[in-house]
Amino acid sequence: MYDFQCWVCFELYIEPITLVCGHSFCKQCILKASQSDLNCPFCRQEYSLPLPAINIPLHHKILKLKGIEVPEESPDTNNNQNNNNNQNNNNQNNNNNNNNVNNDQNNNTEHQYNVPIIKSKQIPVDQIIFSLPMIVYIQIFQNFEAKEICNLSLVCKDFLRISNDSWLWKHKLYQMIPFCSPEEYSNNYKLCYKSYGVAYKAMGKGVPGSFKMTPFRGHTGKINCFTHINNTMATGSQDSTCKVWNMKDGKEWYSLVGHSGAITSLQMSPTHVATGSADSTVKLWDLDSGSTTSTLSHQNSTERVASLCFNSNNYDQVVTAIGSRVSLWDIHLGKTLESINVTGQPYKVSFDNQGRLITNTSDHFSVWDMRKLAKPLYQVTPATLYHATNDYYVTVDQARRLTRYSTATGAVLESNVLPAYGNVTCLVATSSEVILGIGNNVYSYFNGQIKTTYANHTAEVQCVYVDDKKVFSGSKDNTIKVWDKQNGTRLYSLLGGSNVVREGEEPPTGCMDLRTDQSRVIGSFNNLIRIYNFKIK
Repeated sequence: MYDFQCWVCFELYIEPITLVCGHSFCKQCILKASQSDLNCPFCRQEYSLPLPAINIPLHHKILKLKGIEVPEESPDTNNNQNNNNNQNNNNQNNNNNNNNVNNDQNNNTEHQYNVPIIKSKQIPVDQIIFSLPMIVYIQIFQNFEAKEICNLSLVCKDFLRISNDSWLWKHKLYQMIPFCSPEEYSNNYKLCYKSYGVAYKAMGKGVPGSFKMTPFRGHTGKINCFTHINNTMATGSQDSTCKVWNMKDGKEWYSLVGHSGAITSLQMSPTHVATGSADSTVKLWDLDSGSTTSTLSHQNSTERVASLCFNSNNYDQVVTAIGSRVSLWDIHLGKTLESINVTGQPYKVSFDNQGRLITNTSDHFSVWDMRKLAKPLYQVTPATLYHATNDYYVTVDQARRLTRYSTATGAVLESNVLPAYGNVTCLVATSSEVILGIGNNVYSYFNGQIKTTYANHTAEVQCVYVDDKKVFSGSKDNTIKVWDKQNGTRLYSLLGGSNVVREGEEPPTGCMDLRTDQSRVIGSFNNLIRIYNFKIK
């Protein structure tokens, strides 16, 4: 899919135009770019107007990728191609005949001469290197680390010019940070890359002064759930409200009021927020206006909404677990499209990376093909906790048995009883390990063995998160701790406020849930959210 993305809008091509340099762009994107200069937005090679015609074969590929039928080439076109091929064959035969005549004439010549072989002048290697097209330099340099690119800028003026190329740093930036804000740096991609690079290093050390903590206050009850996309965050609380926040400045955009019970679950799409409540209803809210677009509920139902999720292949649909029923809804019509036949009390619904629906009830852990919801693909033992990766599902049941199932077949890949260190409170799975919160500690587990122990909390671990180099854990001790994933050492701790219990107040809940992104650690503590931002301008 990456090959079919425009390098201006980073979307699938719309009426693609391919420049002489070989790079393609959406027609409207390149028309807009041509108003500022006539250089390829990717390789910076010059092109001229008028622009080439739409690349029809590429256009057809995009249409097919989108599922749009493309008419086959007309017979006239094929006939013309065949005629051209025949003409070329005839011309080639004539050329061969002429060559044979010339050879006969040469053989009959009385005098033969030795033609001297002229050796071409050897071109210096440095001249070849410095005469390469810019696109070749970009393709070479983009494989280097940022520090190596900066060092190459000291070699010569040509390398300095290449190492400062905006499109090279744009590629490096989106390679490191897919979602970023270069407009904050006047689209200076090198400066933006540097800023995020500094933040990434700061997140690995946690030195005081390298981050800023911003509390998001406004809820009067405990925060039960939260989620965020880019710089928009939604929080659901025991006070029956959902709040939408601007994460850049900590300001509240909307307070979504309409439920008569606590918010028990929520999820965001690019355009909507879906909230589930103890009042047995699910409400859809427009992110632009903050208004309710639809309310989903079963007639005469009084049971709480246990879980909900948007269909990962169609954000116009949402799956809900309300009471004992799991249903697929159209969010615009506000009607049930299909009731999913599950047994037992539903705990959670979600989608895996392949777009299959997972339902976890008191009776079964089930996986469903959204095209055939009459019967699950397979059912296994119910789980108290689970996590899905590309290759397998990891579950932990009430007997403390950890099991890995193949996502393709549902076959058991591993099944072992965990050590009796305490209650298993949370888990996150990756392709190479399972991170578990058990008692006061965090453990890295795989193939029946504890690989690493992360031990420093003074109370029960309630949530974990993991990236490629670090493990994050939130605990009842009111801290978030960050660990080196490789050796298990604690890098630093982020404090979540005082543990002092004041008269008339409930004891602190500690860190109930946490998330991280490229430059921030986000944790929920009782009735507020704390964001630790490591990208300080």
